[in-house]
Amino acid sequence: MKQFKHFFLTFLQEPLWFKLLVSTTFIASVIFSSTFFSYNAYYDSGAKVAAAIFLGAYGFN
Repeated sequence: MKQFKHFFLTFLQEPLWFKLLVSTTFIASVIFSSTFFSYNAYYDSGAKVAAAIFLGAYGFN
């Protein structure tokens, strides 16, 4: 719990553009990888791109 609190507090100190980028890409990757969108390969690719942007933003930071 202590690590989660530290992670969340450091997230709150980030600039607004970073918070928006990370939040939207995380939500997009979760939504597009759901079974509701599994019938179309484009949504699967979109989920992978969103996850790559999400992880790349944290890796770059």
